[in-house]
Amino acid sequence: MNVYPQDIEDCVSQIDSIQPGRVVAFSTFDSQAQSERVTILAESALRDTAKASAIIEIRQRLLAAFQIANFDVELLAPGWLLKSSSGKIARNANREKWAQRSE
Repeated sequence: MNVYPQDIEDCVSQIDSIQPGRVVAFSTFDSQAQSERVTILAESALRDTAKASAIIEIRQRLLAAFQIANFDVELLAPGWLLKSSSGKIARNANREKWAQRSE
């Protein structure tokens, strides 16, 4: 099933605890599963104790909207995501930043 990253980003941006327009979704190849795995990075001012319920809400909404369950969600501090010079979320730059952080 093909799901466009901007559709995922729009869906997650509608959640109250997520900063609107501060979401990025991208896929990476999962060599163990031999398939693409979606990663969603979203900015939120929630404290650690409240993040778990926000992640559950994201998972429920995406499962209901797109019937996808093979994805990772990470909530980040406000200002973590990079934007392009035109003010849009820079998907590739954020993928690289996230990959470097995970290494």
